[in-house]
Amino acid sequence: MRRVVIGRGIGKRVGCDALEIAEMTPWGIDRTASAFRAVPREGFTMMKSRRWAAAPAMLFAVVAMGVSLNGCGTDGVSLNPFGSITFVQVFDQPDYTVAFSIDNAVTNPSSVAKVNWVFGDGSGFVEGAPNRTTISYRYDSTGQFQVTAFIFDTNGLVEQIDGTVTVNPSDNPNPGPGETELPGQISGANPADGAQNVAVTTKLVWTSGARATSHDVYLGLDQAAVNSANDTTPDIFKGGQTTTSFDPGGLLPGTTYFWRIDEINAVGITKGTVRSFTTAAAPEKAKSPVPQNGSTNARVDQVLQWTVGASTTSHDIYFGTDMTAVTDADTTTPDIFKGNQSGNTFDPSDENATIEGELIGSTTYYWRVDEKGPGGTTKGDVWMFTTRAPPPMISSPNPADTSVDVPVTTILSWNAPSSVESYDVYLGIDPVDVTLADTTSPEFQGNRTSKNFQPPTLLFDTDYYWRIDTKGPGGTTMGLVLTFRTADIPAQVMLTAPADNALDQDVELDLTWTPGGGGGPLNSFDVYLSSNQNQVLTRNAAAKVATLSSVVTTFSPASPLAANTEHFWTVDAVGPGGRNEGPIFRFRTGTLPGTASGPQPANNATAVAPDVALSWTPGTNVLSHNVYFGTNQTAVNNAGEDDAEFKGNQLLGNEMFNPPSGVPSALVANTQYFWRIDEVGTGGVVKGTVWNFKTGPGKAINPTPANNQVNVEVTRNLTWTAGLGATSHDVYLGEDLNDVTNATPLTVGIFRGNQATTTFDPPGSMAANRAHFWRIDEVASDGSRTKGDVWTFTTELGKATAPNPANMATGIPLDQILEWTNGAGADTNDVYFGTDLAAVTNATTASPEFRGNQSGTLFDPTSVMAISPNTTYYWRIDTVAQGGTPVTKGDVWRYTTLAPPGQVGNPSPLNGATNVPTSTSLTWSGADRAESYDVYFISQADNALLPPGDQIAVATTTSPPFQGNQTTRNFSPGALLPNTTYLWRVDAKNAAGTTTGAVFSFTTAP
Repeated sequence: MRRVVIGRGIGKRVGCDALEIAEMTPWGIDRTASAFRAVPREGFTMMKSRRWAAAPAMLFAVVAMGVSLNGCGTDGVSLNPFGSITFVQVFDQPDYTVAFSIDNAVTNPSSVAKVNWVFGDGSGFVEGAPNRTTISYRYDSTGQFQVTAFIFDTNGLVEQIDGTVTVNPSDNPNPGPGETELPGQISGANPADGAQNVAVTTKLVWTSGARATSHDVYLGLDQAAVNSANDTTPDIFKGGQTTTSFDPGGLLPGTTYFWRIDEINAVGITKGTVRSFTTAAAPEKAKSPVPQNGSTNARVDQVLQWTVGASTTSHDIYFGTDMTAVTDADTTTPDIFKGNQSGNTFDPSDENATIEGELIGSTTYYWRVDEKGPGGTTKGDVWMFTTRAPPPMISSPNPADTSVDVPVTTILSWNAPSSVESYDVYLGIDPVDVTLADTTSPEFQGNRTSKNFQPPTLLFDTDYYWRIDTKGPGGTTMGLVLTFRTADIPAQVMLTAPADNALDQDVELDLTWTPGGGGGPLNSFDVYLSSNQNQVLTRNAAAKVATLSSVVTTFSPASPLAANTEHFWTVDAVGPGGRNEGPIFRFRTGTLPGTASGPQPANNATAVAPDVALSWTPGTNVLSHNVYFGTNQTAVNNAGEDDAEFKGNQLLGNEMFNPPSGVPSALVANTQYFWRIDEVGTGGVVKGTVWNFKTGPGKAINPTPANNQVNVEVTRNLTWTAGLGATSHDVYLGEDLNDVTNATPLTVGIFRGNQATTTFDPPGSMAANRAHFWRIDEVASDGSRTKGDVWTFTTELGKATAPNPANMATGIPLDQILEWTNGAGADTNDVYFGTDLAAVTNATTASPEFRGNQSGTLFDPTSVMAISPNTTYYWRIDTVAQGGTPVTKGDVWRYTTLAPPGQVGNPSPLNGATNVPTSTSLTWSGADRAESYDVYFISQADNALLPPGDQIAVATTTSPPFQGNQTTRNFSPGALLPNTTYLWRVDAKNAAGTTTGAVFSFTTAP
């Protein structure tokens, strides 16, 4: 396979026997004695080998071919007198590649329109590219070949030149398939053409042009120079390469660069487009350092800050204690260069500092921030600062060093000047570990600002070591290691009572114990008691009932324990050495007895016989009874077994007590006594109720009427039950409470006499609607009196009764007059009337339902409102006493008025009937509640002639269709006209109104 590469070559004939030989390239001629070198010629594109210039020792076969001039030059193209085809065998290309040119044969190569070639190897005619005077051709083998060039200008064929080429062997592989076209231009150039703010570290990157195998790179500051440069142009030509990126290195910030990539393959070179980009401006220096330059008050945990210079994207940090070293350092300087970062803060550290990550106090440090950005790196100023002095150690440690018997709950405390900001606390049981500990060690207990630390509960009887490191702006000062020994735990107590698993314990028992022997110091006892074993076991706060001093060994619960319940208890010995938990005992309380009841005489009894014997009903689960008796209620209520009111204990079965046996003499008559029975059982004593009684006579009781009774009949008799021991009764009755309360048998008008019976009939009738007060004093046979209670009752003011119409009546005429019978004691009546039950029920004299006050017992509802048919009305009559009060609210009654009749139906003839006889009669079915009927009749034709208001659908009894009122349900219209339509209507009537009927029609027979 043959490949033709079109190019432009240079050759010059200087005589008929000699040819000055130059490298046949698209770059022109450089005549030298020792080597061929390319000289760029703008606009020429062809395959070339740069190694011609780079390797002077490379071998070339340069042949001057014989020339046959077949004609004279014409306008535009003329031949040199000794012009010839020149060729160069290119040995760095595949075998047998030869470059040809006719430039030496013509005086003005630029006028050549094209050259067609015959290479003499039988390949035939090869057409050259337009405006090209050169071509490369690859033969299949060595040998001599006759070459003919056919030269054309714009007018056509001008000349034909012949020559002979000798193709020599080389070390290259045998020719195979190859390119036949020039490479394409690059694409995807980066930076893009015209790009701004390009990083000075940017690489030139592009996408290879089609068919390109290598690339020539050009870069410079002058667009024209870059455009015209060739591979011999110093500074601008950067070399050829096969990769598609180029690192120019050392670009200047804020500078515009021009670049060009020429694409190359075996066929030739495609000159690239000149592109430009502008590098970013150099970043400004960092400024405003924190701490300020020269500061002498910096913290050892100081974080460095600065204001970022413009156009900066990151920062190179330099830090050290040697100003010269920091000044001269670069990114390769160990220890001084701290790295590159994006943030504008840096936390420095000194590897020699006591605390990792901090600086050393009282030390001068130097630092520098180089600002980096797309525009490169700007070296920063060197700043300095000096750290503050380290803080002092603590003083006055508590516990003091070597203290003993220290509580296991001790709080460590110390003093320090205000310049100390915080404290690192270390605590442990190994002095070496505490000495060597740092903040990552288990002995480290944390940092705190307060001057105290409470560790978790310590081990008893143990040596502890602790250290406080002071921290401040000047760093951390390691403290001395101090020691103390905790107290030993106190001995365990011995529980004594109640014994473990004891039964039937009193609910008011005492817990007792004794301290254990030996052990550490003892401060107190914690007592736990609960019916919940787990609460005692876990020392739950709910079970803790007391904390007692070390000299107290008894505890009495504040309130009785739950009866018949299992309880758990323990006592812990507590001292500076901690808590020694006691054993857990259990006991069960006995069952509490029930309360005594059924006292005889009954509680609050009066007129009790002086020789009375007291008795009661025992409570449940009782073993015995404690009896208390006396004349002072408080003394009896508060008495115990050591007081005079205690009359002894009696076993179950003896539920009787004879007071005279417990007092100096028999009970005093008309005297109040108090007594109490406490029931005793296995679970303890249950205090009884304090009962009382009074020796006779007793008060009258059971008044009738009952006390505060109202609506009492004015003729009512008064009765009561006589008090115990009473033989007669003094009766008092009046209308004034104070008078009756204070009356004596001498009070005229109130005292009604003494009588033996328990019924009193007040003379005449008592005043109605009045409060009456009465009192019965009981008189004993010896004349002693017991003043009775004052009772009261109020005589009635009766409700209105006998309503007419009767309650719930229906079908009532619309003009009904309401009637009733006055309630007892009525002076006037308030009348309420309306259609809403709730409104009438709840109405007051301020409500619209109130229709007035009247003395009579008749009321006409039509006087206050229009009465509607088929409507329920509600009414109420309140009885009003003389003077307007009181008022007895009446019952709400109701009645329903008569409803209008229903509509007539079943017309005959049927509505719309035809062929009706002319002698027909009209009939219909009766309507509900109808009393009579209005009949309307007219022919359809006559009805149409009437005014609209008189037509049968709306006709009244004054309209022409009206035929009269009747009670029967048939009507004879007389002789009718044949083939005529008639209209008729029947209205049902009763006292409640008229119900308009439907209009019916029929048509007579023809």
